[in-house]
Amino acid sequence: MKVKIPKPPTPPKKRLPLAEAILQITTFWPYLFPDGKLCPMKIGIQQDMWQEVKEKSLPIARRRLRACLGSIGHHADYRGLIQSRVSHKTNLGTLIKHGFAQ
Repeated sequence: MKVKIPKPPTPPKKRLPLAEAILQITTFWPYLFPDGKLCPMKIGIQQDMWQEVKEKSLPIARRRLRACLGSIGHHADYRGLIQSRVSHKTNLGTLIKHGFAQ
């Protein structure tokens, strides 16, 4: 008879520090986080950014872009921010207004 051995829990994913992720993103998109402050991002911004990387041949790897956006999106400060804000920014820094606010 085989005995199932429980697997140990998987540790949380290691993410970049928030300041480092913001710094790397603002290198190519300075209007997204003015003065290094968090601002909500639009849904699907990763695809828009990657399209711009390909068009302009920006020196950032897709993996690095995803890591930066993932670190920002999973940070507690960012999550609190998106629950309280009404508008989001695109990669060009323009605002998109939404009709729901708490």
